[in-house]
Amino acid sequence: ELLERALRDNDYHALHFSGHGAFQNGQGYLQLEDPVTNRSSLATAEQFAQSLKAGNTAPALVLLSSCQTAQGMVKGTEFLGAANRLLQANIPGVIAMGFSIRDDYATLFAAGFYEALSKRKNVWEAFHLAVAAMRIDLIRMRYALAEAMTTEQHSLDQQRSLTLRLRQLRDP
Repeated sequence: ELLERALRDNDYHALHFSGHGAFQNGQGYLQLEDPVTNRSSLATAEQFAQSLKAGNTAPALVLLSSCQTAQGMVKGTEFLGAANRLLQANIPGVIAMGFSIRDDYATLFAAGFYEALSKRKNVWEAFHLAVAAMRIDLIRMRYALAEAMTTEQHSLDQQRSLTLRLRQLRDP
């Protein structure tokens, strides 16, 4: 209801959903939270798509920073899943996550994506730059872990060496 009201009151070009998502039993879901009660409920992708159409104009771009929102399947002539439902509702641009994604990586992706858009990159370029930023961060994290492990191993080697020398001094 709050989303529908906000979309009726303003013309948004983009909408960013950051939250939980799931693809279960052939249906895409987004987990929404009531701001008053803090209770969460699952909204089907169809319900979410209908909410986006409540305004004068639907956003041209929807970014779903939530797990499994790009997953889907075909049933007859229908494409099922969150991203598919939004595309069927005539949302021109939908970016969604294919699998489960950690919050820090979803945030890193969004930051890279919006930074690229702010530098006048098109959606396609911004998407690829954001993915590249995530990959670079993953490489940095692996390098830092390898560095930490090497430092730890060096420390252990020094301790072993000192212990050996102490034993040699103690037991000539």
